[in-house]
Amino acid sequence: MVIEDDAFIGARSMVYSGARVGEGALLGAGALLTDTIPVIDAATGEELSRGEVPPWTVAVPASRPREFAGGTFGLPCLLVIKHLKKGERHDKAKLNDAVRTQPPATLSL
Repeated sequence: MVIEDDAFIGARSMVYSGARVGEGALLGAGALLTDTIPVIDAATGEELSRGEVPPWTVAVPASRPREFAGGTFGLPCLLVIKHLKKGERHDKAKLNDAVRTQPPATLSL
């Protein structure tokens, strides 16, 4: 596990061996990060990495639907909801506003 300088890890988050939180990144409360958890850009739907939160981003816990023989289930992922300028600090109130403006199907906390 690597947590770089100026990163912020929210309450009740778990960062496991093999995962990486980039410089200045903010990991929202309750996030789960392992070396296999997909990190997805909310603006594009593109998978950015597995197990690595990019530097200077805000990432929150989410899930994405996956089909199996037994039904559709939500598998955990992290959703990058904001890209910060290098050195920019993110206000917790702004994080709460950003999370609350996402449609419920897009973001699950």
